Amino acid sequence: MNLDFNFYHHIIFLGISTGIGLGVILITTRNFKNRENLFLGIFLISFAVNNLYYFLVDINLKAYWPIVDYLPLTLSTLIPVSAYLYISTIIKPKARFIFEQKVLFVPIAMQMTFYLILFFIFVFSQGIIEDNFHLVKKLFDLEELMVIFFTIVLAFDVIKQLHIARKEPYSNTTYVKSRLAWVKKFFMICLGIILLWIIPYIYGFLTDTFVEETYYPLWCISSLVIYWIGYLGLVQPGFFHKTDTIESKSGAINSIESNNNSQHKALMDKLHLIMQEQQPFKNSKFTLKELSVISGISENKLSGLFKKRGENFYRFVNKYRVEEAKRLLRQPNYLKYTIEIIGEDAGFNSRASFFHTFKKLTGRTPQKFREETI
Repeated sequence: MNLDFNFYHHIIFLGISTGIGLGVILITTRNFKNRENLFLGIFLISFAVNNLYYFLVDINLKAYWPIVDYLPLTLSTLIPVSAYLYISTIIKPKARFIFEQKVLFVPIAMQMTFYLILFFIFVFSQGIIEDNFHLVKKLFDLEELMVIFFTIVLAFDVIKQLHIARKEPYSNTTYVKSRLAWVKKFFMICLGIILLWIIPYIYGFLTDTFVEETYYPLWCISSLVIYWIGYLGLVQPGFFHKTDTIESKSGAINSIESNNNSQHKALMDKLHLIMQEQQPFKNSKFTLKELSVISGISENKLSGLFKKRGENFYRFVNKYRVEEAKRLLRQPNYLKYTIEIIGEDAGFNSRASFFHTFKKLTGRTPQKFREETI
């Protein structure tokens, strides 16, 4: 078997191996299991597997196994979706998927269905594809064009999210600034990859040819991005956030309250960071036991911490719910939602509880607060 290997193929293959390996570690390793790492892991694997398909085609493996051309490995839709969800999770962690996020998986399912149909047609009736090759090529072009358009739409939404995040009060803290800086850097790299993807596509579309060499910069830079993310994970402790060891970050905590006791402050800082990043308070059934599991602090110790501050678990959680409700009430695009829905989104389980707690902590009703701030 005489395959067409060149220098670039070695770089690309190492990138593929690194991406798949690192992605599997992030998704399956117990200490790294959280939504942020899940989406980053999916991004790396889909990126690597997509490169694997073009790698197999480019080394001319299809000359020996023609079925290579129709292997359902091109996960090009999953790449922008996983990158988008990874960025969104950092900017605004959610307790659960919202409907709009679930819809993102529809194009992925459609693309996979398309490739699986072609694969099985090739396996069971290769002549159909050969007789209609021109039509199949047009379908491939249309599919790639739709993926490019879909990716650009997601990119614009990320820009919008970053613009909103910069206006949030918590965005001035040191920790949040560092996370937003990473998001911007990651996003700019993704934009560069999109550009490297679009240019050879346009060239191929206009000339009606597919020249593998025009894609080498894209494949090689994709591999370098994978190396870079792996490198950051090695040299920067905490880059891949662990679920069981969330550490306190200097300047990451807002000015709710503080305590002079260093151990007490460290534990409270840890709790504040969890509430800011993971936002478990949005679950109206959130309990002290669940906070204990998330934080790794016993229920008795948590109760003692709250008691020292002259409050209990529910008052502590409700402060964050009220702050979240205030944030939503300030936004003009939330005017279409009722006060009750905003209270529910913030984590309150009833209208009465929301109104009572909000007025107790702010001195105003939610409606009055909205009128004064919009």
